[in-house]
Amino acid sequence: METTKDYERFKLLEFNRKGLDRNHINKIKDSISKNGYIGNPILVNDDFEIFDGQHRFTALKEMGLEVPYEIRNIAYDSIIDLNITQKKWSIEDYVNYYCEKDKNPNYTRLKRLCNELKCGCNLILIMGFRVCINGDIRKKVKDGSLSFKMEEELKVNQFYKNFMTIAQNLKMKPATKMCSALADLSTRRGFNWTTMINKTSKYPTLAYNCRTQEEFIVMLKNIYNFNTRLAENRI
Repeated sequence: METTKDYERFKLLEFNRKGLDRNHINKIKDSISKNGYIGNPILVNDDFEIFDGQHRFTALKEMGLEVPYEIRNIAYDSIIDLNITQKKWSIEDYVNYYCEKDKNPNYTRLKRLCNELKCGCNLILIMGFRVCINGDIRKKVKDGSLSFKMEEELKVNQFYKNFMTIAQNLKMKPATKMCSALADLSTRRGFNWTTMINKTSKYPTLAYNCRTQEEFIVMLKNIYNFNTRLAENRI
């Protein structure tokens, strides 16, 4: 193990939990102030790219302290295992990883949509697959087997357009739980997007604040069915 204050030698990998967690960094700095640095050395490759320890590195750099490091020949496939033992990865972390690792087109498409629509990965996946992010989809995202093709992209774009129109009609924030509720309703027999949009435009006063997905489902279902006499036209 070696130490240095030459912070410019180190490089943060974009996909390795893109976007540092400020709260986590502050906790590390507090711990160092109280106890000194007792953490593991920062792991880097020959190019000084940080594979493990970017939060510890940032904390040490901000405090002007020596950075302990070890140079290792680490395979990209080992990065997830190294990091999840330190801090749980989010869906975005896995997407960034597979985008950078092998330019996986399914993940690059998903990430591009996130950037274009300014939505989180969870929201994009809900709109693309019409379901809440269940264990099966989450597992596929994590192990690199997610299939997110042009068909899902088209579904996302259409869903997003309808979702934003409905939220605007009801003068409500387009929240994730509302999106999940619409995804659920859209799979039910008899559901029609045009009807949903027209009803929310015509009866916005029927909307009310909801805290859960279930409450959103009830509220949106009531608006959809309002003044609809024929049972076959209800959901």
